[in-house]
Amino acid sequence: MITEEEYDIIEAELITLGITDYIIQLDGKVDVDTDVDISGRDLSTIPVQFRNVAGNFNCWNNQLTSLTNGPSTVGGDYHCSYNNLTDLVGSPTGLSGSFYCRGNRLESLTGATSIIPANFHCGDNTITTLIGGPSTVGGYFNCMNNLLTNLDGLPTVAKSVYSDGNQM
Repeated sequence: MITEEEYDIIEAELITLGITDYIIQLDGKVDVDTDVDISGRDLSTIPVQFRNVAGNFNCWNNQLTSLTNGPSTVGGDYHCSYNNLTDLVGSPTGLSGSFYCRGNRLESLTGATSIIPANFHCGDNTITTLIGGPSTVGGYFNCMNNLLTNLDGLPTVAKSVYSDGNQM
């Protein structure tokens, strides 16, 4: 259980980030009833610990090296592109939309959400294997412009696959 002082610190951070319609749980984790957009703020970490986000979760175009403190469930899309991520540990376990992680420093898809109902885009990274990535993708799977030599680990269900610009 968090203290009143900890609650006030979390609330001040949420206000600074422009996040509204939230509930701070007794354990300090935050549920948000709308979208969360903390993109383009030069953040090195996700500043509060999210639990559930009802809409999209956007943390792209920062300096993140980890998805720690990201939400466990997202009711829309998850955007973490254009950061400094080397893996996807901390990705949501539940997702209702697409997952975008292009333009990072990803070497693998370790930690990726297992089931992606819509699209998965991991292009423009340095990924050498798809093993450990999502098992199911409902839309397109884009792994263009990586360092892949094969498609081992490709999701079992994907409507279309884009893999140009690799070493195959």
